[in-house]
Amino acid sequence: MDDTAARLERIFEEIFWTDPGPVSGKTRENTAGWDSLAHLNLVLSIEQEFGIALADDEVVEMTAFGTSLEIVRTKLQLRGEG
Repeated sequence: MDDTAARLERIFEEIFWTDPGPVSGKTRENTAGWDSLAHLNLVLSIEQEFGIALADDEVVEMTAFGTSLEIVRTKLQLRGEG
């Protein structure tokens, strides 16, 4: 697991700590605590951790760990860090 995935996994673990299971399989559909407030906390935590700003469409697309990781990696690559 690379540094980006590990950092993102830590964020998911902090926000969805009450939902057991591997972070890599978490989706909005299978994670009981993933409501609108948790989603907002997730987005803000990602922006703060990685120093990125997410567009509205990217925020809406973040419905799973894998999708979130792809979005973060793309943002970092555009910034020359990935």
